[in-house]
Amino acid sequence: MSSMKLEGFDGLEKKLVSLEKKVAKKIVRTATREAAKVTLGKVKDNARSMVGGNMGGLLAKYSKVIVFKHQRKGSYGVQIGMKPNVPEFDYWSVGSSSSLSSRKTKGKKSYIPAALEYGHDNARPIPFIRSAFDATRMKAINKMGSELKKGIERESKRG
Repeated sequence: MSSMKLEGFDGLEKKLVSLEKKVAKKIVRTATREAAKVTLGKVKDNARSMVGGNMGGLLAKYSKVIVFKHQRKGSYGVQIGMKPNVPEFDYWSVGSSSSLSSRKTKGKKSYIPAALEYGHDNARPIPFIRSAFDATRMKAINKMGSELKKGIERESKRG
C-alpha cells in the first residue's frame, strides 16, 4: 500500500485550525476523497488496459475509494480497493472440495486482484493500482490543495 504525505500546506493548515473542528474535519475528508478519485479513474483505466478482458472489466467496475477503518487522531486516510464479497474475485485451488449442504469450501483460497497486482507463483505482477498511484500522485496533491482551499474559502464566507 502506498501513502502520500502532504507538505507545504502550512498556510492552509493554519486556516483549518482557526475553523471549528467539525467543519475542518469535513473539509479535509472531502478534499481527501476528491484527491483519491483522481487516482481511482486511472486505476479503472489501467485495469481495462493492463489486465484487459473480462477480469479487467470486473476490476474497473468494482474499484472504489475505501475509508480506513482505524484512523489516528488528527489524520484521515483513504485507499483504493475493491468492493467486498465479489464472488468472481475468489479462486479456490485445484483439489478443493466443497460440501453442497453447508456451502463450505476447504482448500487454499486466493484473491485474484491481489494475485494480479503482486504476481503469483511464476506469473509476473501487473501493478495496475501502484502504477496509477505513481502516475497521478502530483495531480492528486494539486487536487487536494485546491479542494482544501475551496472548502476553507467557502466556510470563511459563511462566517
